[in-house]
Amino acid sequence: MGVVIPFSGDICLEWEFGNNGRGYGVFHEDGKAVAAHVYACRAVHGERPSVDHEVAHSCGRGHLLCVNPRHLRWSTRSENFQDMKDHGTVQYGSKNPANKLREEQVLEIRKMIGTLPQHEIARRFGISQMTISNISTGKTWGWLRA
Repeated sequence: MGVVIPFSGDICLEWEFGNNGRGYGVFHEDGKAVAAHVYACRAVHGERPSVDHEVAHSCGRGHLLCVNPRHLRWSTRSENFQDMKDHGTVQYGSKNPANKLREEQVLEIRKMIGTLPQHEIARRFGISQMTISNISTGKTWGWLRA
């Protein structure tokens, strides 16, 4: 691992050397793409505590190329997702145009789980059985409360 340029300011430090198309800084090392914010977090805060940890930005501007080490920390996916919700930088639930379901439908599905086979619930809503399974276990839509 190389050296991270010392920076002690509180403002966002924007990566200016390329991005991954989703707003996160990237560079290439040994022929592999490296996320700049992950690299900076590792350099300042040590290795990822577990495979379940990812980099979170306290500034809410990770998607805008921020690599300020003071804004970075290791967090779990759920902690990072909560940060993104708090910062308003993630579209979730029916606000996400990629979702086929609305909150009301997910609540209806939850009531049906255990009363009908998952494949039947999936057919009724035009989604996959895996989506029903993920709703059942809380892997998706786990934040939604009745």
